[in-house]
Amino acid sequence: IASATTSCLMSLVMEKLTKGDDSEFIVQKVRLDFGSLLFSLLFLPIMGWMGTMPGNPRQDLAYWIYRPGPDYWSCMGVAAHNVDNTARGCDQETGEFMVDWALVANSTALRQQAESCICGSGVLLGWGSNWLIYVALLAVVFHSWITGVLVYRFSSVDRAIADGIPVLLIYFLLDPLFSRVPLHVFATAYAASLPW
Repeated sequence: IASATTSCLMSLVMEKLTKGDDSEFIVQKVRLDFGSLLFSLLFLPIMGWMGTMPGNPRQDLAYWIYRPGPDYWSCMGVAAHNVDNTARGCDQETGEFMVDWALVANSTALRQQAESCICGSGVLLGWGSNWLIYVALLAVVFHSWITGVLVYRFSSVDRAIADGIPVLLIYFLLDPLFSRVPLHVFATAYAASLPW
């Protein structure tokens, strides 16, 4: 409830700020994005520290911790899991990937998968592993831009209505369409529980 309330209030405040300024939209957008970038950079160490708090099962959320890659989930399938192994498969002292050899055994495919896994650290770890990451980044940037244009030209109420349209399309059009299409391959691929 607090998140939704804060989001609504910030939307109204941003609308008031953009409507009261006579600058072009591009100037306002650069100002907002620069402030957002600055806050994100300042908040990055805090997010990493939160990942290393005691009792947190996901110690690998801290960007300075070694974690497996380039494909995190496939490496997690062949990684050794120990009590002291906070980053699930990476030795934090040497940075080496630790393979669960009992699981890999004589499987050639699992051995090749394990050999492709490396450990690394840093904020941009894994960015080059899949082209879909860049597609997602482009979609987020486009959504941010078009949302700003919509609020700049119209209002935050119109933006809220526009945000509801995809939900209506999914619920009334795509869900009935795909619920009648036999998706046996999809169902068998995702029959197992999720890795997290």
